[in-house]
Amino acid sequence: MDFDSKKDRSVVKWMSVAAIGATIVLLIFAIRAEQWIVPAIKEDFLASDLVNLLGTLVFVALLQERALEVFVSMSRRTVSLRMELDIAEIDEWTTKHEARRDKALETNPKADVSRIQSSINGLRKKLSEKRLELRDYRSRTMRLALSVSVAIGVLISVAGLRTLEHTVSTAGFGDSQLSAFKGADILLMGALLAGGSDGIHKLMSVLTSTLDSYKVLAKKLSGRDTN
Repeated sequence: MDFDSKKDRSVVKWMSVAAIGATIVLLIFAIRAEQWIVPAIKEDFLASDLVNLLGTLVFVALLQERALEVFVSMSRRTVSLRMELDIAEIDEWTTKHEARRDKALETNPKADVSRIQSSINGLRKKLSEKRLELRDYRSRTMRLALSVSVAIGVLISVAGLRTLEHTVSTAGFGDSQLSAFKGADILLMGALLAGGSDGIHKLMSVLTSTLDSYKVLAKKLSGRDTN
């Protein structure tokens, strides 16, 4: 199946409306709430738990990326390949016409090559238009893929994979605060997974490096205390 630009814009529009609507709902909850408590990290939550959680997110993000590649290949790749072939064909014809012009001028410097040059100019213009069309198509494909990726991420979060819920204690939350908290967690997860596995992996690397630095510092301080 294929999507034209009108459908692409419609998908992006409704994704934006959904995000804005969810934000407004959260704000309404916040305004109407009388006593919201400040959330705190769970007492039994360890740094190793956070590393394990991020590792799980990397794995899920990789699966999501591969699934998204299949979706994009099925729905968009055929049109993209056809555009690339058209560009290659026009480029080849342009090169042939330029070779004919150069050969004619080489044989007779005063030869009339206006018709050939006119054809070359037309081909160059068409080539530029086709390349611009391909760039625009790829840009729309990226926007569509991002929208679908966010939707998949939100769906995965709704199914139970969360970030804040595993790290923050919700004890004492009222119904409105708990609903807002879960909604924010779902949106955060959707955006996080849509960002891809590279960003999560970098975050995990920074975290592990920081933890290693703390461990080294703790050992040094422990050695000083012993001495």
